[in-house]
Amino acid sequence: MAECILCGAAIGRNTHSRQHVLPEWLKQYFVPEDNATEPALHIRKLKRRGEEMNNEEWNAVPFNMRIKDMCKPCNNEWCNKIENEAKALLIPMIAGAPISLDVAQQTALANQAMLIALMLQLTHAEGERSIALDAYRWFRRERHPLPNEQMWVARYDGTGEWPTSYRHYGMSIFDAAVADPPDDVNAHALAFSVGHLVVVAFGHTIDHELRIGVSDGPASVVLHPIWPARSNVEFPGPGYVQGAGGLDALVDGFGDAAAFHSDNPQTGPTITPRRG
Repeated sequence: MAECILCGAAIGRNTHSRQHVLPEWLKQYFVPEDNATEPALHIRKLKRRGEEMNNEEWNAVPFNMRIKDMCKPCNNEWCNKIENEAKALLIPMIAGAPISLDVAQQTALANQAMLIALMLQLTHAEGERSIALDAYRWFRRERHPLPNEQMWVARYDGTGEWPTSYRHYGMSIFDAAVADPPDDVNAHALAFSVGHLVVVAFGHTIDHELRIGVSDGPASVVLHPIWPARSNVEFPGPGYVQGAGGLDALVDGFGDAAAFHSDNPQTGPTITPRRG
């Protein structure tokens, strides 16, 4: 019998549910009621350790993508609560409108972003995922982004993929330079956009703290940290992500994983998204 991806409960005929990858209510802001079945181009770009792994394009109705293996209580109650807490924040952000986010609001937004990131992972083939099953159970239990996860938001100019986009970069982090880096991934960088909002996340499962800083250069103008939440954040700020090239740069800027070592936590990939 199937188990719920979030809580691990057995799923039967009466308890099975399908969770939307992106909140279904977003559809009303992008798909007119009289044209609700009009498909749009969807693009998913996946990388693994610096090499192109998968680049898929398909036509589908925006915001209709769903995943299976979730129980009704998790979908209808737990996930809904996360979405409802973030909804009032997402509405102005997807429109590119200014908003000030306090620590509690950043936490609500980060929880929603983490849920979306985990659901997006389930659209990968099983061998292409870089977030393990136990992370889903941890998120359900602790109800905040995964350990060692960092998140930023940015404004998207909308000249490229619309209304959504998604990139994912699986990485290997190891403690010292090695001649033959391991094939397994233990870290990820990802970016997804909805309207004019871009969320960028970096996370790993190594056993000590490693943080990526974006305090200098173009990234400090474009990316605004929301997790860990520490102080008020003003969105959108002066910088923005420009087109598909800018979206690519959000994950490509983390660099070649083969050169990314954890023995110096003050250095690492430099995120250099394109800006106008």
